[in-house]
Amino acid sequence: MDTRLRHCRLSESVAMSIDLRDLRHFLSVAAAGSISRAAQMQHMTQPALSVLIKQLEEQLGTPLFERLPKGVALTDAGERLRAHAKDILLRTELAYEEISQQARVPNGQVAVGLPQSLARFLTVPVVSDVLSRWPQIRLQVIELSSGYIPEHLQKGDIDVGMTFAQDERRDLNYTHLIDEELVFISSASQIRRHLGAAGLRRKTIHLSEMGDFPMILPSRTHSLRVRLEDYLQRAGQRLTIAAEVNTTSQLIGLAASGVGTTILSYSSLVGENSAADVRALHIEKPALTRSVYLCTNPSTPKTMAVMSVMRLLVDTVKRLTTEGVWPTSMEHQQSGG
Repeated sequence: MDTRLRHCRLSESVAMSIDLRDLRHFLSVAAAGSISRAAQMQHMTQPALSVLIKQLEEQLGTPLFERLPKGVALTDAGERLRAHAKDILLRTELAYEEISQQARVPNGQVAVGLPQSLARFLTVPVVSDVLSRWPQIRLQVIELSSGYIPEHLQKGDIDVGMTFAQDERRDLNYTHLIDEELVFISSASQIRRHLGAAGLRRKTIHLSEMGDFPMILPSRTHSLRVRLEDYLQRAGQRLTIAAEVNTTSQLIGLAASGVGTTILSYSSLVGENSAADVRALHIEKPALTRSVYLCTNPSTPKTMAVMSVMRLLVDTVKRLTTEGVWPTSMEHQQSGG
């Protein structure tokens, strides 16, 4: 028998012996990092799940997990199967939706990745609307650092995300939604020290005037810091970095206490307890903004449920910014409030 033909028949045999349940069990173990935890989630016994995983590895002729003292970790082959398994299950669900008479009703799981600063505005209205409009959608809202969202999209861990920058290294689709104003946030004591008593009456500050302020900013891998560094490089300006902190509430608290000053989106101040103790100034020459994008993976098929949630996200952003609930600038808040 021809070698290629024999290999083809062997591959078909392996493929036919792996059903969707095998893939779901495999993904459950991969997500849990433990066969025992995955068994509990799947309402199975640990020995039974261990046998299923062992049979799958034997069918494929390669280990899928590395057994560790505590739990398991995917091998390289396991990582590749993980990507295929997610794609197979998603395409199966999509095919069912297209063929089923119930396809007119969005159903299935949708995972949305949001940075913390956006999740605080979007989570409640989006979850509420999904539950009321499409009760058959199983929605997951996952808070992630903006910089990691493209990676999770590419891996298939989430179906849609929102970011503050376009990652040119990855083949993803970005839809621009809004631009947020970045503002200078400081205490009255810091402003008086560096700009004099007259500075307390000011509503604006130039980028060139910030050099002597002790700045506390996110780390260099943070999307907002990357944006600031780009502005500074183009303007030929430098800032005095006193410390790096990635948590928005802590940055505002540090500014309120007079320890340092920071730069954040104006919307970051909304709802923060320390916001009443800081001064926010417009930044001029140049004005600073950051963009908000809806991000998806073009190689991943979109179920009706995913498409419905994507449209809802866009509509919710438009509604919240129009109403001033999510102020994109200081003027927006003043006119909307």
